[in-house]
Amino acid sequence: MENKKPFIITVVIMALIIVGMGTYIFIDKMHEKEEKEKKTSVINNTVIDLNSFFQVSDTLRRFDIAFNDAQSNYLGYLYNSKRIYASKFDIGASLYASIVPDMIENNNLMYISEDKVKGNFERMFGKNLDYQPAEINRSDFYVFNYEDTANRYAYIAVGKNTQYPAGYIAMNIKTILEGDIIQVTRKIFYGEYIGENDIATKIVMYKDATKQRKIGEVNLKNGAINQPEIIAKYSSKINTYVYTFKHNKGSDYSFYLIEKGK
Repeated sequence: MENKKPFIITVVIMALIIVGMGTYIFIDKMHEKEEKEKKTSVINNTVIDLNSFFQVSDTLRRFDIAFNDAQSNYLGYLYNSKRIYASKFDIGASLYASIVPDMIENNNLMYISEDKVKGNFERMFGKNLDYQPAEINRSDFYVFNYEDTANRYAYIAVGKNTQYPAGYIAMNIKTILEGDIIQVTRKIFYGEYIGENDIATKIVMYKDATKQRKIGEVNLKNGAINQPEIIAKYSSKINTYVYTFKHNKGSDYSFYLIEKGK
C-alpha cells in the first residue's frame, strides 16, 4: 500500500530554503537561466521543481524585510494575530512587502513601476489575494504615494542610521512538503543588539516588540547570532509560526496562511 503520510525532508528542503534566504543575489542572477532550464529533484519518488523552493524563500525574504525591521511601517504585522490568511491580508501591508525589498535608500523622491510591484505581489500571493493600488502607511523612514496617471509608486526611503537595527529575527526550523502544500516552521523573537564603539557583542531577546517579556541574552559569534545556541537554550520560550504555501500553477507556491504555533 502506498505511503501517503506527510514526509519531512528537512535536510534537503531546509538547505534550499537557507540557501535561498542567504544568497538571494546569486539566485536573482540565475533566475533567467532557471526559467529556460527547468531544474527538478526526485525525493521519496516525488519529482520536485526546485524553483518552487526558491520562490518560497523569496517570499519569506520579502516578509522579513517588510515586517521584521523596527523601522518598518508595518512592524510585526505577521505576528500580531494568531493566524492571517492571504485573503485577509491588509492590502497596504501586502503592497509594502511588494515594494520595500526593491527600494533604493535615498533622501530624494524615487520611483518604482506598477508593473514591477504587481509582478512581485502576484508571485507572493498568487490567486489568494487580488492586487489593487491602495494607501500604504507612512513612517519616519518610508513615505509612499501611488501615481495612477503614471502607473508607478513614488517613495522616499531614508537610510538606516545603525548597522545593527533592532527587529524581529526569524530562524527556520523545519520544512514539510505534503501534497500541494509547503509548510515552513520558524522560531521568531524580537532582538536588540548591544555593544560599544558601534560594534555589537550580544543580542537581547524578547517575546515581541513590546519588550515586556525578556527571553535571554546571547553573545554574538563573529558579529552574528548563533542560531544553534539560541535554539538549544531558549527554543521553548520563543514563539513558533508556521507559514503555509499552496501550489498555484506550474512551479508556483503562493503564500496562503501564517499561524502561530502552540
